[in-house]
Amino acid sequence: MDLSKIDLDKKYPKLLYQNKLAFLAGVFEGEGSFGIWSSGKNNNKRYFRIQIEMSDEDIICQFRDFFNLGTVYPRKPRQEHHKVIYNWRVNGENAVRCAYSMFPFWGDRRQQKFRKVIKELKEKYPPTPVKL
Repeated sequence: MDLSKIDLDKKYPKLLYQNKLAFLAGVFEGEGSFGIWSSGKNNNKRYFRIQIEMSDEDIICQFRDFFNLGTVYPRKPRQEHHKVIYNWRVNGENAVRCAYSMFPFWGDRRQQKFRKVIKELKEKYPPTPVKL
């Protein structure tokens, strides 16, 4: 292969929506998490949260920018030789929408967990206003 023909400065068109969603879903499959969280001391108030943490800030920011939701939080390194970790998270109905949009791209195990969590929200913590 002639490496002189590789142009790393070439601007490629942005990924199509479905391709970008599939990419993010794959990253989330490996690094993300979701579940039911409680609101402070009031354990009766529960909500759905989706989040992902990693040291690659640019990837984390792609989640925020793609979904146009959530917040990115940096976490200081716990030890001197550790990197800064970035966390993107979304709560509530918007979090359900984000997860639901990635759902078709997830593997069976993660899809089953999502089904279980949504069922629990509907049964144990009604009303759960989720419009998909």
